[in-house]
Formats: sequence, C-alpha cells, structure tokens
Amino acid sequence: MSIPNVLTVARILLAIPLVILILRQEFGWALFLAAVAGFSDFLDGFLARAFNWKSSLGVVLDPAADKILVSLSYFALLLLAAVPLWLFGVILLRDLLVSGFFVYMLICRRLHKPMAPRNLGKIAVAAQIVLGVVIVMNLHYQMEIPLLPLYLVCAAVTLLSLVEYTVVGFRIIHGQTDEKK
Repeated sequence: MSIPNVLTVARILLAIPLVILILRQEFGWALFLAAVAGFSDFLDGFLARAFNWKSSLGVVLDPAADKILVSLSYFALLLLAAVPLWLFGVILLRDLLVSGFFVYMLICRRLHKPMAPRNLGKIAVAAQIVLGVVIVMNLHYQMEIPLLPLYLVCAAVTLLSLVEYTVVGFRIIHGQTDEKK
C-alpha cells in the first residue's frame, strides 16, 4: 500500500475519534483533529501527484474518506442539534446517491476508469467542510455567527453537485463517456 493510501486510511480512522470529541463537546480537540485530517487529505493528494503514486485503490478511498468524515461529523453535530435535519439530509442524500451511482457503474462494468472529480463536487465538499469547521468554532468559542445563510449556500452547492453527478452518471450508464477526463 502506498503512502497516500496509508494517509487516506488514517483519515478514515480519524472519523471515530472526531465524532467522539464532537459528542463529548470537546470542540477544541475536534478542531485540531479536523485540521490533522485536512492536512492528511492535502498531503496524500500532493504525494500521489508529485511522485505519481496514484492507484485505483486511492481513487476509491480518497472520496470515501471525505464522505465518511463529513457524514459522520455532521451526524454528530445533528445529535447535538448544531445542524438542522434538512441540511444533514441534503448532505447524506448526495453522498449516498453519488456513491450508489459509482458502485452501480463498477458492478455493471459501465465505468472502465475512475470518474473524473467534478469541480462542483469539490466545491460542495469544501463548503461542507468549511461550514462544519465554522459550526464547531461557533460552539467552541460560543460565537454568535448567523449560520442560516451558510446552511443555504452549502445546501445549494451540494444539491447542484448532486444534479451534475446524476447527469454524468446517467450519461455513463447509457453508454456515453464522461466528457471531463
């Protein structure tokens, strides 16, 4: 297993202590662990590109790590009533449907090479992570940042990303290629 894949697996494993820290309301440590996870995400991508350590396992693991970290963190925040159910639902819906398309295409052999990440998808994940950090900072520092506008922006970008991945997924399923290679 390559170093980027080891870092990605470590990032997946960080989800459990991150959720525990959020649920224990140890928000300072949760922010630190989120920063470590974010740095490992940057580092594994950098190493994979810089040293050509890309792998088919990494192509699957890296987005899975993002989905696991974000979904579990938002679930913990939901349990603390720090995020509304509808926002958690939008994030979870996108992750489940995008993952479902990916698995379906792999099983049906419609996907011969990894689906190229979409820019909207990257923006959606970034918005989810930034919002999550702002929420935890809000809780830790007991700030009064109005979160509704941030919820709406995050939900809108997440839904637009879902639409884009759905369109691309249906194109691939119906024999067209992923035009962004």
